[in-house]
Amino acid sequence: MPRLAFLSGIPLYSTQAEAEAWAAENGLSGYHTHMLYGQTGYMGGFTHDQSVGAAPPPPTSPPQQTPPPPTPPPPTPPTPPTTPAAPAPAATPPPQQYNTGGGGGGGGGGGY
Repeated sequence: MPRLAFLSGIPLYSTQAEAEAWAAENGLSGYHTHMLYGQTGYMGGFTHDQSVGAAPPPPTSPPQQTPPPPTPPPPTPPTPPTTPAAPAPAATPPPQQYNTGGGGGGGGGGGY
């Protein structure tokens, strides 16, 4: 079916038979004409408005799908309460050293 053009998305054919075949495929009957560059073109349907209303919508690109939102992470389990650390033992002072006077070296006194 040689098409001359598309008007309002509807094919315009070079013969009446082609236009009527298109009309039958789209639930219409009859045809009407359009003049295009000095040539008569045939369009299916008795009127242009009827043809436009019956035409399947032109193909479109598939709709863009948005990705689903990210899955939130699982909830964090509650942290068990911490028990206070046992107090550190008190520092013990270093042992005291006593000079008992024994040992070599001079040191006065002496025996009683």
